Amino acid sequence: MNARTRERPNLIEHVTFRGDEYLFYPALPLDVVIVRGTHADEDGNLTTDEEVMKLEVLHAVLAARRYGAKVLAQVKYRVAKGSLHPKSITVPGNLIDAIVVCEEPQTDHRQTSSWAFDPALCGDIQLPAAQNAPAAAGPAQAYRADCLPLSDPRLRHQSRHRYSQ
Repeated sequence: MNARTRERPNLIEHVTFRGDEYLFYPALPLDVVIVRGTHADEDGNLTTDEEVMKLEVLHAVLAARRYGAKVLAQVKYRVAKGSLHPKSITVPGNLIDAIVVCEEPQTDHRQTSSWAFDPALCGDIQLPAAQNAPAAAGPAQAYRADCLPLSDPRLRHQSRHRYSQ
């Protein structure tokens, strides 16, 4: 541990366990957790079908519950009870306190900052190989080629200009 770490006792605790010194970071209590999903049914069950990644939606909700915090979910669509496939539910409705349906999903519930919705980003479709071409070779690829053995066939077509065959 460095001196600066030792000077911040309000953020961390120094603990000794079996003779070794460790830093313990206490959990920060939560008041409200806001999550986002694609669909919510009338029971509050939440899906993340059109999200790029699920990440830690359920874990954030469970952390909120641990502290007695409120859980708010913004969704793109509200659907009828029983219309969601059980395997697609990311967060059960009994863990969510309130559902907010986004009125303008094209502007306020975008999939990314660049796209309102792209089915390829959430795995609904796969683009043809021509549209999914690899990035142009740059310094990272040149460095990788330098690391490959000269006998590697992948090296021959990438670095013909730099190495004699």
